[in-house]
Amino acid sequence: MSLAEFIVDDRHELKDGTPMTLEYVENYIGYKYGENNIAFLVDYANTFAGVQFGANLEYVISGSKSPANPWHEDTEAGDYTVLLDDAVLEHTLSVRVRASWSWRKWGFYSNLRLGGVFNQLDLEAAGDGGPEIFRPQPGIHKVIYELTVGVVYTWKIDEVRR
Repeated sequence: MSLAEFIVDDRHELKDGTPMTLEYVENYIGYKYGENNIAFLVDYANTFAGVQFGANLEYVISGSKSPANPWHEDTEAGDYTVLLDDAVLEHTLSVRVRASWSWRKWGFYSNLRLGGVFNQLDLEAAGDGGPEIFRPQPGIHKVIYELTVGVVYTWKIDEVRR
């Protein structure tokens, strides 16, 4: 299969017609983890010898969720609230370290995130035939790794006019 067949079009499908699942954190406005979770974040920031440094540790516990199917298989909201009542829950633990520094008109930055997802959420068909629901999958784990390195050059518009 060619690379062109895997390029994503505007209908959220791969070129071969396979539906492309958007991560649930990309579907929520505001709080990125949506409903049915608890998240903890410890953040630290300081400057050492002109280098701005930051680090954080994040732990998230999530149950099933669906941006398109808020009551899951229930036809309407009940008189109760549920939180993390699934038999299996997703656990995400990640560490992020970032640094940035400036030299004259140049800025340099880096960002590293490492972690893991345990019992990762994945789409499952809803029992009532409605929109699919993200549910924790026992034994499905994923390593999280991100590295960003960048350079920025800054100038003022009035300097260009002179």
